[in-house]
Amino acid sequence: MMKCRSGFTWYAAALAIVALALSAPREAEAKGGTHATAVSTWDTSASSVVAAFQNGFMTPDGGHLRIASYHVNFSSTSGKLSSQFGLQYLNYAETSDTDSSNGIGGTVLAQWAIPMTDRFENGLPKASFNIFFGAAPAALINGQYNFVTIPLVLGIGIPLSPVKYISIVPWVEFAPSLNLDTRVKPFEGALTGYTVDPENPEQVNLSQDDVEKILTDSVEMELSFAAKLRGGLTFVVHMGDRADLQIIGAVTRVGSGDNNKAAIFVGGGLAFAWDRPVPAVLPVERRLENESCEAIGARYDVCYGPPKPEETPAPDPTAVETGAQSPEPAQPEPTPPPASAPSPAP
Repeated sequence: MMKCRSGFTWYAAALAIVALALSAPREAEAKGGTHATAVSTWDTSASSVVAAFQNGFMTPDGGHLRIASYHVNFSSTSGKLSSQFGLQYLNYAETSDTDSSNGIGGTVLAQWAIPMTDRFENGLPKASFNIFFGAAPAALINGQYNFVTIPLVLGIGIPLSPVKYISIVPWVEFAPSLNLDTRVKPFEGALTGYTVDPENPEQVNLSQDDVEKILTDSVEMELSFAAKLRGGLTFVVHMGDRADLQIIGAVTRVGSGDNNKAAIFVGGGLAFAWDRPVPAVLPVERRLENESCEAIGARYDVCYGPPKPEETPAPDPTAVETGAQSPEPAQPEPTPPPASAPSPAP
């Protein structure tokens, strides 16, 4: 017999497993489709931060999937490529009668925008074709269902801007995912090595063999695969060159097998650009308006090189070819000798 011989960790794990196993809880199932929306902004012309919230309504049995997110996005100097990094808080309940689980998620994404028309004077294309790919892992924890989902996301979006203040973006993503599920099933065996403290009947002392038996018989790790489609429509109001208001709607399916349920997402977000649109997307007359003279000079030096010091001009090749000679300097005339004095008369 032993009383927590293997330390607090074994004892806490045993109590948790016994409480779940003997009460015959519902088996867990990894839920494909519980990851956050991958794209935070469709504007690739400026680096930005985005804060957003979405509430997903599960049908037909109620339940929810709530997502609060924060993203940091970096745009390339071409204004066509955006790298997006996000952190999310997830709150999920399969039905309206079940306890919700809490978790965290992350997104890493690359988005490439291909303009299909000309741009407005602020650099926004009137229509573009955007391709994105990345990953959006998430982990959710609850006493009844604990799982990790690792989806790879691949999709397209088509931002359409009839005026420079409004964009409408239909989009779709495909997300195959690898899911790691922790299943806790009822313990049906018999415990033979435990004792009850007579002074405290609520305290049960387990032998190490009983702890190992409970863990082996009641806990299973299961790996599964799921593939989900998610589509939506994002409405964006451009409030100048630095801020955007987003209204987001999307539909997807969550779960697998008999527990595969539809989810409808409604939410919104605010995007703030922490730098101006890159010069490459602006009209020619606006590309230098935010540049200093020093920056323009440095750019000129990169393209054409620094100015060279003055050099002695090369001789005229025409003179060499015709054999013309430079005139010789005039020689001074010789000075005549002084006249001799006459001899005296005898």
